[in-house]
Amino acid sequence: MTADVTRDTAVRVIRSALDAAGLPVTGDPVPLTGGYSGAAFRVSTPIGSLGVKLRGDFRPVIAVRVASNVLGARGLAHGGLVVPPLRTEAGWVLALAWVDGAPLADPTAVDWTDELAGRFGADLGRWLSDVHEVRLSRKRWSDRAVGRYRDKLGRCRSANLVDDDLATRVERLWERSRPALGPVPLCLIHRDLQAGNVLVRDGRFAGVIDFEQARLADPLYDFVKLTDSVFALHPGIGPAALAEYGLDPDAPGTRARLASAFLLEYLSALVYFHKHGNEPMIEVQRTRLRELVTGDTGSR
Repeated sequence: MTADVTRDTAVRVIRSALDAAGLPVTGDPVPLTGGYSGAAFRVSTPIGSLGVKLRGDFRPVIAVRVASNVLGARGLAHGGLVVPPLRTEAGWVLALAWVDGAPLADPTAVDWTDELAGRFGADLGRWLSDVHEVRLSRKRWSDRAVGRYRDKLGRCRSANLVDDDLATRVERLWERSRPALGPVPLCLIHRDLQAGNVLVRDGRFAGVIDFEQARLADPLYDFVKLTDSVFALHPGIGPAALAEYGLDPDAPGTRARLASAFLLEYLSALVYFHKHGNEPMIEVQRTRLRELVTGDTGSR
C-alpha cells in the first residue's frame, strides 16, 4: 500500500475514481501481489477486467502514461491505460487494460519442450526489438550513464553495501566498459523484464506488464533482468530471443555495453533493496555484482 493507506481505503478510493470515470466496479476487487509501492487490484467493470494501481509517487505514473501512448501507437502487446491517471486524496489511480495470461514466473516454463521455449523466446525478442525502435536519435546514453553510475556507487559506499575491494573492482570494470557507450542512443526500455512481468498464454508470448520503471537508456539494459530471471527458466528461451533480436553477446562492443548495463542494474538494485530493508535481496544483488566484476564476463 502507499504510505498509511489501508486496503479498505485503497479499495474505496479506486471505486470512487473509476465511478467518476464512468467505469463502476462490479464485484470485489482482487488484490494483486508484487512490488513495494502502493496497492494493486484486478477489478471488473462494464468494459471488462482492468488492472488498477494506487501510487503515491507521480514518477511511475508518468512512465506508464508515456510508455502506453508509445506502445499503443505501435500496436505492441502491453497493458495500456484505459483512462488518464486519476488523482485522489490517497494518491494516483492507474487503470490499465487487463492482459490475459499467466506470469512467466509460473513454473510451467521449465516443462516446455525446446520448440515451445524457442518459439516463446523468438516472440519475446521480436517484441523487444520493436520496443527499442523508439529512440531519441540525437541523444546519447553515455552522459546519463556516467551520472547514474556515480550516484549509485556513491550511495552503495555511503550505506556500506559494498566494501573497498568490491568498489575498486566495480570502478575498474566501469572504466573498461564505458568507452563502448559513446555512440549508444537513448531508447525506450522497460527496465523491469523479470519473469513476473512477462506473460504467457497457451504456451505463447502474450505481452508485458508493469511499465512503471520505463526509461530512456541503452536498450541492452533490458537484457539484465531477462538474463537473470527469464532466460534462466529454460535453456531454449535466451538463444532464440537473442537471435530474433539480432544480438551477439560475445561481440566486443556488445560485451562491454552489457557489462556496463549489468553493473548499473546491480548497483541500482542494491540501493533499491536497501531502501526497502530487504536483506536477502541485498545479498543476492551483492553476490551478482561480485561475480560480474570478478569474472568480467559482460553478463552472468
